[in-house]
Amino acid sequence: MCVGFVVDPYRTTKRFKIVCILEMETKYRFEISDGDSWRLSKTTLTTSSKSGLKTRMKPVYVDGNLHWLRNDWSLIAFNPETEQARLIPSSFHPTPDTKVLFAAKDKINPLTLISGTIKEISIYTLLGNHKWALERQIKNVSMEKTWLKCWYVVAYDGKCLVVLENNMVLHVYDLEADSWGVLGTTECWSEDFYKFTPSYFSIEEDEQTKVIVASDDQHISYLTTIMEVIDTTRVISGASWSRNGQILSGRCKANNGMWFGITKRGPVDFLVNTSLLLDRVKANGGSELYPVHFLEGNMSPDQFANELRLHEKQSNERHVYSLIVADMTSSSMVHILKPLDTKSDVIIETVPFGVHTLSSYEGLDSTESSRDSRLRGLFSQMIVDLGNNEKPQMEGIAGRFMYDATGGRDAVFLQTRDEHPSGNLGSQRFGTTSTTALVVKRTMLFERYMEENGAWTKHHFAFNIQ
Repeated sequence: MCVGFVVDPYRTTKRFKIVCILEMETKYRFEISDGDSWRLSKTTLTTSSKSGLKTRMKPVYVDGNLHWLRNDWSLIAFNPETEQARLIPSSFHPTPDTKVLFAAKDKINPLTLISGTIKEISIYTLLGNHKWALERQIKNVSMEKTWLKCWYVVAYDGKCLVVLENNMVLHVYDLEADSWGVLGTTECWSEDFYKFTPSYFSIEEDEQTKVIVASDDQHISYLTTIMEVIDTTRVISGASWSRNGQILSGRCKANNGMWFGITKRGPVDFLVNTSLLLDRVKANGGSELYPVHFLEGNMSPDQFANELRLHEKQSNERHVYSLIVADMTSSSMVHILKPLDTKSDVIIETVPFGVHTLSSYEGLDSTESSRDSRLRGLFSQMIVDLGNNEKPQMEGIAGRFMYDATGGRDAVFLQTRDEHPSGNLGSQRFGTTSTTALVVKRTMLFERYMEENGAWTKHHFAFNIQ
C-alpha cells in the first residue's frame, strides 16, 4: 500500500483527498478519503505484467493525477476527481550505483526523474511518447572523500535540487545560477522532504486538542489525525527495494542504515549489533551504515573486511557488532567481528560451508547462548526434513521454529519486559521484533516484523541474481 495526498488548488473550497493504492499481483484498486470516511473506488486497473510499486518513492501529483512509479519504471496514474486510472508504459536503465528521485517541476513536461552518481546528476523528463529524455546534466556537489559515504538526492522542483549526505548536511543546487550552496543541517536522517506553498490563512492553537488548526477550517485538525494513522515510521522499516531497484533491505529510520540486505548482483550481508539491543542507534552514524556501503560498492567480501578494519583503527568508533558479508556469485563469505567498544580490534574470518548462527556479543557460532544452540539445532533438523525440496515454503520455515505457537518451548521467539537501558523510561517490551528467511538460487525472501502498535506484517519477495 502506498499513499498519495491531494489538496484542491482552489483555496475557497480547502478540500483535500487521500488516496491509497492497493496492489494485488497485476491488479490495482484505490481507496479514497476526503477527511470524513474511507471508501473503495469502483475503478480497477489490471496490467499485463507484474511489477511492484517503488515503496521508497513518493507519488507525484501533476495535471490532476497522482503518479506512482513501478519497479519496471512504468507509472500508474489516478485522477482523484474522475477516479480514472491508467498505466503509462516507460523504461529507464540506471546503473547499480545510481541514486534516483521521482519528482515534478513546471507545467511543461512536469514528470521528472533525477538520476545521480557521486560525480554527476542527470535530469530526465517524460515526453509525450512515454520516453525519458535527458534535459540537463550537472556536476555533483563535492563531498568529503571517505569510503563510508552515503548520500541521496532528496528534493527537486525545477528551480532547485537538494542533496543530503550522511553527516546530515543539505546541499542545494540553484539551476538558474548554476551553483551549489549549503542549505543547512538536519537533526535526524530522512529521505522524505516536501515542498510547502505559503498560505495566507491565519492559524491558532486549539487548547482542547493541542493541535494547530486553520481558524476557519476545523477539518484540518482531523487531517492531522489521519496523517498520524498512516505514518508507519518504525526503528527498522520493512524490506523494500531501493530507488534504483537493485538493493532489497529494511532501513533504520534514524540513520538510513540496515541490518540485512541483498542486491540483484549477488552481494548480501547480515549485521547484529548492540546498538539496537540497547536502543543506542546514532542519528548520523553507526555500524548500521557498514552493510549499506558494502552493497552499494564493488568490493569483494575480503576487500571490504580489510577496508573496514583499517577504518575502525583510524576512526576509533565505539561499536560492537558482528557482520557477515558475502557474494553469491563467487560463493565467498566473510565474518567481521568487533567484540569491544573500548578497542578498535577487528577479527576477520572466512565462513566455511555449513549451518551457522550470529550473535551481537559472541559473534559467529556462539556456544555461550542457549538460544543460539537451540536455533542451530532446529535449523539443522529443518534442512534434513526438507530433503531435496527446491521450493520450500518460506513462511513455514520461518514460523516453524521462530514464532509458531505450535513450536511450544522449542521456539526461539522471545517476548518479555525489562527496564529500558536509559534508566528513565521504565519497563519496556524486549524481544523478537522481526524474522527474515532467505533462500538463494531462485532467490526468495520472507519477512515478518512487528509494527509499533504490536501488529505483525508479512512480506514476500522473489527475484533472480543477475
